[in-house]
Amino acid sequence: MKLSEIHKLLLSDEPFNPSQEADIEYLLTDSRQLHTPAGETLFFALKTQNNDGVHYIPSLYKKGVKAFVIGSEQRVDWVKPDDVVLLQVKGTSLYALQQLAAYKRSLYHCPV
Repeated sequence: MKLSEIHKLLLSDEPFNPSQEADIEYLLTDSRQLHTPAGETLFFALKTQNNDGVHYIPSLYKKGVKAFVIGSEQRVDWVKPDDVVLLQVKGTSLYALQQLAAYKRSLYHCPV
């Protein structure tokens, strides 16, 4: 799926920079599970009671991940390089992941 499609689905009101287009093949919610080509990965920085996924963004960037989703209540204390796409969604990043999953599921018309 194209990053511009994900952007439109999650942030329909904000403009997308075409120079940041990428093919997203993998969705990542746990930084320890990065085993795929990092440039094709979108990291959802989930916030839990004990941790916040935004703390892992700099280390994932060093491993090649360039696209991240954070919730409206999350703040990134990191100077964002120009090649990073940071989608700050309304609500939580978990809700954004659920929206994306529901959209992908709606594309297939078979019984679950």
